[in-house]
Amino acid sequence: MNAVLWGLLGGLATLGVSELLLRWWRPRPVHTFLQLVLLSTALRATLVLGFLGAVLATNSLEARLFVPALLGSYFLALLMEAFRHQQVIRSK
Repeated sequence: MNAVLWGLLGGLATLGVSELLLRWWRPRPVHTFLQLVLLSTALRATLVLGFLGAVLATNSLEARLFVPALLGSYFLALLMEAFRHQQVIRSK
């Protein structure tokens, strides 16, 4: 159960990264949006791969529970991020 909880928190942490970048980018013009998307993708992918690498290398959590929880919550965070980006773009 601990592995599932940490996996969910790790995936949802990517949503926090995305939200911070979105707040940082907001005063910029819409035509720079591609730069935000690329930066956000790189940071989130690095974070998730870092979590996966750390857990698999240290064997500190049960990987067969951690990995699906991490990837599932990461996918949900991606969907939420897409909706947030649409909201920001439509509001400009």
